[in-house]
Amino acid sequence: MAKNVYYFQPSALGKVLRQLPGPYRVGALKRDPKAPAEWNSPAVLVADAREDDLRSLQKCTPAAGEWRLIYLQDSPSVARGRLDARIFAILPRQVPKAMLAKAIDSAFDTLRVEEDRRRTGQQLRLVVGELETLNRIGVALSTERNTDALLELILTKSREITGCDAGSLYLAEEKSNGAKHLVFKLTQSDSHSVPFRQFTLPIDTRSIAGYAASTGKILNIKDAYRIRNLPFRLNRDFDERFRYRTKSMLVVPMKTQKDEVIGVLQLINAKRDPTVKLLSREIVHREVVPFSERSQELASSLASQAAVSLENNLLYREIENLFEGFVRASVLAIESRDPTTFGHSERVAKLTVGLADAVDRTDSGPYKDINFTRQDIREIRYASILHDFGKVGVREEV
Repeated sequence: MAKNVYYFQPSALGKVLRQLPGPYRVGALKRDPKAPAEWNSPAVLVADAREDDLRSLQKCTPAAGEWRLIYLQDSPSVARGRLDARIFAILPRQVPKAMLAKAIDSAFDTLRVEEDRRRTGQQLRLVVGELETLNRIGVALSTERNTDALLELILTKSREITGCDAGSLYLAEEKSNGAKHLVFKLTQSDSHSVPFRQFTLPIDTRSIAGYAASTGKILNIKDAYRIRNLPFRLNRDFDERFRYRTKSMLVVPMKTQKDEVIGVLQLINAKRDPTVKLLSREIVHREVVPFSERSQELASSLASQAAVSLENNLLYREIENLFEGFVRASVLAIESRDPTTFGHSERVAKLTVGLADAVDRTDSGPYKDINFTRQDIREIRYASILHDFGKVGVREEV
């Protein structure tokens, strides 16, 4: 912590302060009531009551900043004013140099404690804000039932909390032979409009995403062009095509509660200013920074929440598929009772859902206030397709 000690010139204090034992940076200030003095903080101002009364000091000193006043006067009392909070000590004018140095050191100790308290408060507010953000994201993830929308939400929020320029998302899926591979599902970029093309990667150590999926380890890469002591290299096809520069990367495996990797989150180019677009390599070199440890922690936490939500979403979809299979089987059983009406259930369902869609789109007339959600439409379809379900258990005589 620099110890900047100032006085207003002309004054005999300059010679006294420069003779004090201590690593002080002594500086002289000009008295100008129209232009408050500027100095480097933290600072201690030493003033003599015979040269500067408090009223004049109020006009010559800044209202803000980290500084304290040591006032030298023979009377222990002073007039109250704006500088009350700035006055650290009132000492006699003939104070010994050792005592003055001790008072200055104590003033700097007070400033350091206040700075630590201020920094701790900022960090606490930052952490609380991050936790609130993660909680809101968790709630949003847990309520999203559309898989594509969920993937979009996962990647968007991951990029927001880490302040990065681009990202992509891979899901681990089974092939027909039972082996798993990574499927490229989604990409986002602030700087370029990227055409999407789905492709697959083997889960091995030959690619960045494959390495994260196969080892379950987080990769925090400062410069993707200078990867050392790892078995993979960056594929530069995208960079060469769009004149981009992939630099910092954060690659996080998405693990379920059973520690099974079901996807990989790949974040690219953390930025000093999240609003800047990386339209040239010069801007990349100026604006891109490595992902911080805190960003890694936040991305890891979000990836864990996302994995659970994605697993639940896939399970929900499997249950829907099972129920759909049950409905199909029920329709088959219904129509086997009366082959002459084959296809009747599907036709009723198609007509009923069509009517519901028409009502939902209506913005005038008696039905303008009636709306249906996706879930409502699904329930209407099931109800209409199963409207003859009673035929399955009713005797033909009845």
